[in-house]
Amino acid sequence: MVRPIKAESGNMPDSNSHAGVLENSPSAPAPFVGDSPPAAQFTQSPLVAVSVGRGENSATYNIYKDLLTAHSPYCKASLEGRWEEAKNNCVKLEEHDPKALQVIVNWLYRDPRTMNFLQVQSDLCAAVLPTYQLADKLLMPNLQNELVDVLRQRLLDNKSYTGLSSILTLRQAGMSSKPLYVFLLKLHVWMFCTYPKSYNNTLEQKITDVIKEDFDFGKVWIMYVQECLAKKWSDPRKETGCVYHDHLDGSECYLLRGVKRRHE
Repeated sequence: MVRPIKAESGNMPDSNSHAGVLENSPSAPAPFVGDSPPAAQFTQSPLVAVSVGRGENSATYNIYKDLLTAHSPYCKASLEGRWEEAKNNCVKLEEHDPKALQVIVNWLYRDPRTMNFLQVQSDLCAAVLPTYQLADKLLMPNLQNELVDVLRQRLLDNKSYTGLSSILTLRQAGMSSKPLYVFLLKLHVWMFCTYPKSYNNTLEQKITDVIKEDFDFGKVWIMYVQECLAKKWSDPRKETGCVYHDHLDGSECYLLRGVKRRHE
């Protein structure tokens, strides 16, 4: 569960508010060096509404239009075309978790380089998964990449791994080709092959039961197990670089900036 972050002056607007980042505020984001400009550059931009969820389980934020469209090609196309969203100045995403929007707005209005606001979550995976899905919808690969990194680091620091439900959630959402799904699946396979006894004893459901319910998943699992044993995988949590990143626009990975190297 995502713990909402208290809005501060010069930082993130409250839900349904018109407050924005104040350029001269002491808590305004530091200048950002990279592909994503800071929120302080957009204080003169008009506001647009972004609404996520349905009914009582929904959240709406008013966000600087130029800030939002600078980070999200999806919102840019929606708000600048002939769509209903452009007429109403509102992007609606009813099928997503409103808590994910909370995290994304924090990311937009704070320094985009950091994920410190997620570090305090006790159940980080529960915060990352819905946010990753919403970021994928909004075409925000930089945020997705940082989400993967912060989750990998937490799992490495705690010497832990997620439940199988995290993999199944992404699979059911049609995200089995996404880097986060691949990472979580490879981590489970590696744990299964390296520590079979403890792995089976700690799962909330047995892998054999999951395979029985989803034959296609079972085929992928077996293929990964065979590859893990044949190639003697190392711990996926310790892999370096941007192996689990997505760069939809072909931009240079933020991990490689300054190294004069392009991500292929």
